[in-house]
Amino acid sequence: MNITVLMEKVYQTLKLVYMANPKEVQIKIIGINGSPRPKGNTAQLFDEALQHAWQNGAETTRYDHKRLDIKGCQSCYQCKEPGKEGACVIKDDMYQIIDDILSADGVVFASPVYMWQMSAQAKLFSYRIFLQASPAKGDL
Repeated sequence: MNITVLMEKVYQTLKLVYMANPKEVQIKIIGINGSPRPKGNTAQLFDEALQHAWQNGAETTRYDHKRLDIKGCQSCYQCKEPGKEGACVIKDDMYQIIDDILSADGVVFASPVYMWQMSAQAKLFSYRIFLQASPAKGDL
């Protein structure tokens, strides 16, 4: 698939988000780059997607995993204890990202494919989102 076709698909997806959000408030798109290479192919496609959203009126925020301090989940399950749902005991940059994601209208998540999977950086991020997921709500 060439870049033009890919960007058209991203545009069509963002257009659906815009149409589903008739508020006169600016759409907020959060971008998370899970690539360890800040100028690699994934980063270039990621930049195009966020730029396209911005050019169409969205407020965009970009996070590059390489520049963040995100630690691995400790599997302590304290985030699932009654009264502490969604509160992680690890104090790192995930707090800001989670807050931004929860207030966003859309999220662009980019990762290269290594060994038929997302990058280790992207996996680390996805594991830490666990604290916001709940089997009772059907999030898992």
